[in-house]
Amino acid sequence: MKNQKVSRYYLILFQKLDKDMLDRDTVRLLQAFLDEKITTKPEETEIDIWIESPGGDAHAAYKLILDLRSRSNKIYGVVPDIAKSAATLLLLGVDKIYMAPAAELGPLDVQLEHPDREDLIVSGLDIARSFEFLINTAIALVIIEGNKVRKWTGLTRQPVLHETLEFVAQFLQPAVAKLDPSLVHQQVKDVG
Repeated sequence: MKNQKVSRYYLILFQKLDKDMLDRDTVRLLQAFLDEKITTKPEETEIDIWIESPGGDAHAAYKLILDLRSRSNKIYGVVPDIAKSAATLLLLGVDKIYMAPAAELGPLDVQLEHPDREDLIVSGLDIARSFEFLINTAIALVIIEGNKVRKWTGLTRQPVLHETLEFVAQFLQPAVAKLDPSLVHQQVKDVG
């Protein structure tokens, strides 16, 4: 048998991260850490990634897996519980995934920079579902709360419906005004 070099194993652990924790800053910190710790050639290196995360920035996950690939011969992913969204994307780049019996991977969705807030990434699904949420909220306010007003006041349906619709329109107007219909349409098309 030929003399084989022993591969070195490195562990990257994401435990219970907030959604925005798998981000570009985290990747930069991990890269600096790995620059210091990994001393073997890529063909002599194997990396285990233990990941438990609800997700984060898909671009950061992609950059991280490319970096890990450049440092190693084999990469293994271990999912004890959840690896959603960007964490799932990261795992798509490994050679083999090991999952606990009840572990979950999650959907990949479009990640976009928030139009008004610098350095904030939002899910395309959140944008696409904004109108749906507002519509459902408006309907619930009109039907449920309007019915309560009718019972409390003894008024007939017509005036209660008119006033409730007027109130809901004014109440939701600031939220609706912040939505960009073309952006929502694009996200619905991309996601749906």
